[in-house]
Amino acid sequence: DHRDLHSFPTRRSSDLVDPPPKAITVSINANGEVAWDNQVISLEELQTRFNEAGELETKPTVQLRADKESRYDMVAQVMSRASEAGLADIAFVSDN
Repeated sequence: DHRDLHSFPTRRSSDLVDPPPKAITVSINANGEVAWDNQVISLEELQTRFNEAGELETKPTVQLRADKESRYDMVAQVMSRASEAGLADIAFVSDN
């Protein structure tokens, strides 16, 4: 099996209709404030946005950036809210 590693899988026509899933960037700073794409929001607003994203046919990835000084329970709350909304694809993004 000598497949060329540089060849790309052929795209099915159905792939071209749906845009790629959007990634949501959620940040938690050292003060425990939560930001959605750099806009600080409340946890209630976060839940609302997660719920809306969870309704999408193609669920977005949640990219979670947590300051190393941020409390773990805040990170855990954000993760549990994402999964409650049906957003299971959570990626940690580190800034260091």
